[in-house]
Amino acid sequence: MAALTQIVQSVIDGINEVINLASPFASGDPIPDSSVYDSMLQNFPTIDRQAQEAYDLAVEDEEKRDQAQVLIEASDRVSAVYTMLYDIIPARDSRDYDFTTVSMTLPYLTFTLSALADIVDELNADLVMMRAGPSPISLSDNMMYRRVFAFVVESLGAYSKEHEEVAGFKTFAVQQLMKFSHGMEAEAFSFSFYDDTSVLSCAFDWDDLEVTNSTRTGETAWSLTINRNGDIHGNMDSGDLENIRGKKLTIDSPKEYYYYEE
Repeated sequence: MAALTQIVQSVIDGINEVINLASPFASGDPIPDSSVYDSMLQNFPTIDRQAQEAYDLAVEDEEKRDQAQVLIEASDRVSAVYTMLYDIIPARDSRDYDFTTVSMTLPYLTFTLSALADIVDELNADLVMMRAGPSPISLSDNMMYRRVFAFVVESLGAYSKEHEEVAGFKTFAVQQLMKFSHGMEAEAFSFSFYDDTSVLSCAFDWDDLEVTNSTRTGETAWSLTINRNGDIHGNMDSGDLENIRGKKLTIDSPKEYYYYEE
């Protein structure tokens, strides 16, 4: 985790440098001589290398996946800022002020800088958690938890490719499971896949993570519960977790993500 902490801190520093450099250009006012900024553009901060390092770590450890994804997004946005400044700065030279280019690009620059500021806030919060060290009880090495976690990521991920409205819930559910696995407070959620004969449900209620496979008439085939202390009750057929093709999705909670497929 120490390696990822260093990468995140480096990215935060790089993003802040980008924000400080680019923010003065968001006003749209002409500048006396654009050529003085040539050096700035040639040495513009990049965080693509750090994002790639984080991604490489995430390949071996799924716990780092969320942070790596955020860093990749940040790298893309930093590259976008560079591209916009490359167009904006020459266009704002007071000797030949190109209002058309400036007016079309400034809203995107302002939005991107705001998004980067939000990413910095998120990464700073992650740093606090990472530097606090692992919780006394962690589910990260629990094979049953890891299997359920993979089911949530893979099943909702595959579904959200065809149904964009599910993508937000998938991100939310994964974030809550990450918090749960490290003994942190997390928000409840529940969803299920169903067909004419069976219902495969997954529910988290702050302290327990439960996966259940039952018939449409309510008879339970199997049920597994993992609690915050790492205790496991019941059993699970992993093969059923992979058999969701053709099933329909219901998201019951939280209510802002409610979804029911007819």
